[in-house]
Amino acid sequence: MCKKINTTTLKYSTYTSCIMNFLFGCIIIWIGFLVSSSTLIQSLGYSYIGFLVITCGLVQFGLGFLGFIGMYKEKKLLVLGFICLSFLAGSLLLIGGSLVLYVREISGKILMSEDTCLEHFNKINNLSIYAGEVMCSLYCPCNIKKTLKGVSLEIAEGSAINSLECNPCENIQIYTSNKQEKIINWINTTLGYTVNATSCAITPDEYKSSFFPKEDIKYIDMIIWMEEKFSCSGMCTKQNLLLFTDLNKKIPEEACYHQVKYWAHENMQGYGAAFLIFGIFQLLSGIVGIFYQVKNKNLVSLPAGEVTKPNAYK
Repeated sequence: MCKKINTTTLKYSTYTSCIMNFLFGCIIIWIGFLVSSSTLIQSLGYSYIGFLVITCGLVQFGLGFLGFIGMYKEKKLLVLGFICLSFLAGSLLLIGGSLVLYVREISGKILMSEDTCLEHFNKINNLSIYAGEVMCSLYCPCNIKKTLKGVSLEIAEGSAINSLECNPCENIQIYTSNKQEKIINWINTTLGYTVNATSCAITPDEYKSSFFPKEDIKYIDMIIWMEEKFSCSGMCTKQNLLLFTDLNKKIPEEACYHQVKYWAHENMQGYGAAFLIFGIFQLLSGIVGIFYQVKNKNLVSLPAGEVTKPNAYK
């Protein structure tokens, strides 16, 4: 009788593990969508990581479906497939979780100081430096609050609240001839456009594509994300203003690598731990399936009358 109860318990434990696979698969798919839609991941060109996570979630979901059908229909091959794939998926999840936690430790070393940050994120840092050099100058008149005017030595007042709205031609007609000449020369040499004091028109898109290095523009979304989330400015080197969102929002107190490091630590720790938990559960699912298979086989071989003989696998 004990053997029958144990088999029943193992059977329902296997059913439970299959249902949990459905649930974990949905959770992993949701995590994959979060990762793939992350501005940070997209700007770094790692969107494929999210799709890999989504694929893992779909496999997890399919694995639960395979095991459930195998148990319900009592198809031995399907259950064996569930067991084998459980060990494979569990091993991969453990490896993936370990890698995420390893990257978490590496990111802490990369973002330990301004120098180590510059070694790996120099291009992103330079974008803020470029923007900071012209923001609120003749080449990017800005709309800055009086309370913030002390952060810059010379301010040209205009309409821009970030470096993506710069219009060097905005006030050219009211400037002295000396300042007009400076603006015209700067537009010609830096942006590559030929203008004069009476015919000067540069759109924000033209400014953005001509002023910032074309190969680095993809990182602007990441800088915007950091400024909005952490109210910092400059990836590695602190800047005086928020340069890509709203300069009037707040005076930044530090460079962004400090907060990015803490954010990466917290998120990677959570994701890594989740993958490890899912991996351990997946291995346990395979082990429970093996015990059920062995116990079910023993019951079939028992003399008639000792226990109720379960349905044989088809």
